[in-house]
Amino acid sequence: MRREKDKIEDSFIVLTKDEAKILVKPLLITRNKTVGSILSRLRKEAKIAYQQAAKRLVMQEFLSNVVSGSLQKSVRDRISKIYPVRVSELKTLRVLGNPSASEQKSLEQEASQPTQAAPAVEQEQKVVNA
Repeated sequence: MRREKDKIEDSFIVLTKDEAKILVKPLLITRNKTVGSILSRLRKEAKIAYQQAAKRLVMQEFLSNVVSGSLQKSVRDRISKIYPVRVSELKTLRVLGNPSASEQKSLEQEASQPTQAAPAVEQEQKVVNA
């Protein structure tokens, strides 16, 4: 962090289109020193931008956009209209819960077929005991 710059940090949870909860901690650095009201507007606008992006994307798409950097770039372009921002990155991104619908279906299918998995487990136990 350099002098005559402001650092903005925040922490919030976004919900994706497939109802996955993701903890987002953005980091913004302004080009120059600025007043608190502008910093508050930048923080608020960044939060809205990440929430709107998450609502229209499923978890996998959201994560791939974060990894590629396209989501951070779109947020930086959006908030730079309020005040010029040098850096717009995500410091932390953590998936908190609710797996996607496809993962839930695969888990339900595995749970509904215990008869096939059970004999294999019993055979492994016999081998270990022998």
